[in-house]
Amino acid sequence: IARFLAKQFQLAGKDNFEQAKVDAVVDTINDAVTKFLPIRGEEDETKKKELANKFFADELPAHLQHLEVLGKLYGNGGAF
Repeated sequence: IARFLAKQFQLAGKDNFEQAKVDAVVDTINDAVTKFLPIRGEEDETKKKELANKFFADELPAHLQHLEVLGKLYGNGGAF
């Protein structure tokens, strides 16, 4: 859906290379969300807290760092 909407509103890039850049960002965000969603569904509050702590301490920083790298590589000096 994200890619479809990006194309509909001319946010997907002007050529295949720009579209690949957008895809890299979307995929990185999707990876983070995919890791987070099972935590939300966990019913055991103790386990949920443990999983959330691990996610925020280990998983999320890696995804944010990857987004930062993509921003530096693909950015044009403006807002990411």
